[in-house]
Amino acid sequence: MRFSLARLPFIVLIGCSSTASSADGGPDSSSALDAGEASAADAPASTTTKETCTAWLKDNPSPSGLAPLTGNGASQRTNMLADGSKIVTIDDRYYTVSIPEKFYTASPRVVVASLHGTGGYPEADWNDWHTAMGDKGYAFVSLKWEGGTQSSTSDATVYTQLKQIDDDLKKVCPTSDARKWLLGFSVGSALSFAVIVRDAADRSLFLGNIANSGSAWIPMTTGKEVMHPSVEAAKSNASAFKDKKSWMYCGEMDTDHGWTMCEENAYAVTFVNTHGGTSTLFKDSTGKHGGLPKNPTARDAVLSFIAN
Repeated sequence: MRFSLARLPFIVLIGCSSTASSADGGPDSSSALDAGEASAADAPASTTTKETCTAWLKDNPSPSGLAPLTGNGASQRTNMLADGSKIVTIDDRYYTVSIPEKFYTASPRVVVASLHGTGGYPEADWNDWHTAMGDKGYAFVSLKWEGGTQSSTSDATVYTQLKQIDDDLKKVCPTSDARKWLLGFSVGSALSFAVIVRDAADRSLFLGNIANSGSAWIPMTTGKEVMHPSVEAAKSNASAFKDKKSWMYCGEMDTDHGWTMCEENAYAVTFVNTHGGTSTLFKDSTGKHGGLPKNPTARDAVLSFIAN
């Protein structure tokens, strides 16, 4: 799941869907709800309850046609489904939804949407985070987006699908008034900055992003061209990150790019702070790639940040 420009010399953020583009640059997303779920899905958001949500989670939690996972992924999917989570298809991909019991009585309610790293998948994200998120009562949604390959989905498509997921969830679960955050790991972290730039100019769905071990900023020579076409285009816009918050984790032992990831994140901090947002950078002196969920101090810090 690690992102390395040495292995990705080409631009990786290209759309891979054959669907015609919509006005915002992403494909038109079809509803992620099956026809059999129409009765719950058609309910107005104001009538969604714990009961409508739990009924939906139990309805066809593992749809047919999903590509099987192997190795750890197979057991992670099995464990995730056994825990009461659900897999939902969206276009030619899928996302997972996990809503703990504490979510329904939490105030405020929180939804965290996640973007995995290179070669990753939502079930691995669930494996890393479900215990911590569940203890806090945070709903957890993870999108399969093919990150870090030559067929990677663009940030425009990812944002379109995240909006579709939000619309679909509001029809069946009490998420309309929830505080929403975008979490990314590795290449998913890098993409999260571009998604938030789009969100600041659009729906303002997210309060901000959580970047776990990734930003792909300079000093990486081609980082801006590879990962941040949307961010680069927004550099002249002083409000590109307006009112958004960014919490970043970097491990000082994470030297995959030839320097510590903290050097890259320093440039991300500058971008956020000079384009209308506010940033927090957590430096883990012994951390390596993806160390955030493994470091109790860092993990507790970000979970508290999300709540406030």
